[in-house]
Amino acid sequence: MTGFESTGDRCSFQVEPLGRTGLQIIEKDPCKLVKYASIPEFSKYQFTIWIQMKQAGENDTRIKVTVEPHVSQLLMPMVRGPLKLFVNGLIDKMEKFDFSSRGPGG
Repeated sequence: MTGFESTGDRCSFQVEPLGRTGLQIIEKDPCKLVKYASIPEFSKYQFTIWIQMKQAGENDTRIKVTVEPHVSQLLMPMVRGPLKLFVNGLIDKMEKFDFSSRGPGG
């Protein structure tokens, strides 16, 4: 994942071999859920991503990422690999994020 750009509730980035894609937040519940949908103007393949969070203890949050591609069964083998790479990259960035440097609200 390269070329990340973000504005408000939208972001876009490059994922090979899919090309440039974008996401928009369509639902959020603070500290519990963020639901994204692909932005048609950026993404040739449409999909939805849910990121669910559950606090397991102090400074310990468990995360579940669910991806629902909106493509035909015929295209599924072609998009499965790039989506898996995207999710792995997203999780990697989340694991490395320094939340201690973020103040209230931000």
